[in-house]
Amino acid sequence: MHELSAPGKTFLLGEYYVTQRGEAYVITTEPRFRLQCEPAVFSLINIHPDSPAGKLIRDHINLFSHNKLTFIDPYKELGGFGASTAQFLLTYQLLQQKQHPQFMNPSLISLINYYLKYAWSGQGTMPSGADLLAQTIGGICYVNKLTLEVTKLQWPFPNFEFHIVHTNNKLTTHTHLANLENLNTSMLENIFKDAKKAFELSNCAHFCEAINQYQHELKKLGLVADTTFKLIKNFNTQPEIVAAKGCGAMGADTLLLITKKNKTALIKNLCKQFNLTYIANNQTSNIY
Repeated sequence: MHELSAPGKTFLLGEYYVTQRGEAYVITTEPRFRLQCEPAVFSLINIHPDSPAGKLIRDHINLFSHNKLTFIDPYKELGGFGASTAQFLLTYQLLQQKQHPQFMNPSLISLINYYLKYAWSGQGTMPSGADLLAQTIGGICYVNKLTLEVTKLQWPFPNFEFHIVHTNNKLTTHTHLANLENLNTSMLENIFKDAKKAFELSNCAHFCEAINQYQHELKKLGLVADTTFKLIKNFNTQPEIVAAKGCGAMGADTLLLITKKNKTALIKNLCKQFNLTYIANNQTSNIY
């Protein structure tokens, strides 16, 4: 049996802005998604035939006709961690290995073009593919959609830590984007530029201020789910939490919290209180 894997992902900053030829910071996390391929009568396990990965397989069925393909989601379909992009990435890598036995690393241009061919119907807002690109590299990634720059970075704030928690809500990103048009991200761009400068200078105070401003602007644009807005208001009453933001589509699935270091126990207790699932922090996430 042949197995490939890819990490989960969460947008640290830049969701929506990155769809408009912009930039983003993406955090990747363990545990990893896995795709298993074994000789057998053709079948797809946990891969919908109409998903981007399913369509890619159907278009190259001659290469997969004697394989059983099984996708394993360690997040148990919680949503928000890039299962669909991981599934596509791993299927694309498997396809390339079948076509080119010496294949090592995917061409990012080829990968993103294939992805958009299968993931976007032409309606609404085109997905950025930033999460897909980050999942090819791992760690904390800076992604520039225009130049296809993907750079692995280190967490630059030694006295602070981030926490990723799941809201136990779920929103399908591609459906949301298909119904989203005429998105003005000019203010998000300005905030991201400030955050990028703060990240590069290791200025956590300014970075956290930008995170909070970004969240506020998303709310003004109507891009924050009501449930997420209420959760963030609750978290912001805690003095130990210096920044809080929903992540991804409508911020519905996941939240990013930034605290001073050694506050994991506090955040886990708050997660129990608010019925959330604690996922990762900068000590446990896929930063290597």
